[in-house]
Amino acid sequence: MQVINKAGIGRKNSLVLVHIRKHSIEFWLIILIGFISSCISFLLTISIGEFFSLQFQTGSSKSRLFLMLGLHLNTMQEFLFLYVILIVAKGLMTYLENIGSYRLGESWVKDLREKIFTAQLDWPASGTLKRSYGKYLLRYSNDMKSVQQYLTKGILDAIKNVLFLLTGLFILYKIHPLTTGLLIMLLSIIGVIVYFLFRYQKPFIQSSRTSRSSLLAYVAKSFSGVEKIKHLNKELATAEQFQRRSETLFHANMRVNKFSSIIQSSSVFLIFAAIGILLWQMTFQYLRINASDGFLIVLIILLLQGALRRILKVTGYLNKGKISLNKIEKLLQEPVSEVGSMQEVS
Repeated sequence: MQVINKAGIGRKNSLVLVHIRKHSIEFWLIILIGFISSCISFLLTISIGEFFSLQFQTGSSKSRLFLMLGLHLNTMQEFLFLYVILIVAKGLMTYLENIGSYRLGESWVKDLREKIFTAQLDWPASGTLKRSYGKYLLRYSNDMKSVQQYLTKGILDAIKNVLFLLTGLFILYKIHPLTTGLLIMLLSIIGVIVYFLFRYQKPFIQSSRTSRSSLLAYVAKSFSGVEKIKHLNKELATAEQFQRRSETLFHANMRVNKFSSIIQSSSVFLIFAAIGILLWQMTFQYLRINASDGFLIVLIILLLQGALRRILKVTGYLNKGKISLNKIEKLLQEPVSEVGSMQEVS
């Protein structure tokens, strides 16, 4: 079994890489569009500070950042014109980024679905598929959703959000290097804490998947033999067995959801705790930060916290995707391997 697992790990990475190479232009175009969208988000945030500079005649790092980009805003009309261009561009980039990601994920799921179905058609008619086909129905639904999110949210979104975060940290560094260093230290601590929380999530996911597969297989088996059940008057016994399996699935799903809720709430708490620590440190003289720069820093950090939450969720998407890809790998192997390993990986 260990040998099969190692092969599966190599294969699942290969399945992702093959698809990315096949659609490499689309993949990197989505990354580029996401990066442009991130830059526009920062420009929109900085432009809000520029509005206060123009309206109340307060000079700060906001104006310096615009000058670095070659943008010279001297009137409120120029600001409004730039702001309209930015929000239109942001809306367009967001649409292209989302539709591109969905298309890339759906095309991968389509390829996997077709490979699985073709592979199963080649199995012997008297083999595993005929005896327990209900177990395999999940591969066409829930597992496909997991592998799609593995690519779109675990890989694509991770790259885009990391680029977004790095861009934000670069802008913050230009405004105030010492504050940026402190923020990086706090974010590193948060990342380590959340990573170890996600490491304990995998067994709960596997338990939920096993219960769901068992329930689906039982439903398929019961309905395929419904005439026999009615003939033997086993409707009540069959319903009771279904209720027990349903109860098991309910508790397994609740364990997953409770653990996910703990991780999500911990992420939000830690991020805003880091912002609070940073604000507290701004009250000390060693940072030497003026009010306008401090206001812009807070705006950018608030903009970054959404990306930070998405980055912290990446491990969860990867965990679920790996479990599903391991199952799909078993289906793409010979039926002999499937018979010996299905019970363990379902």
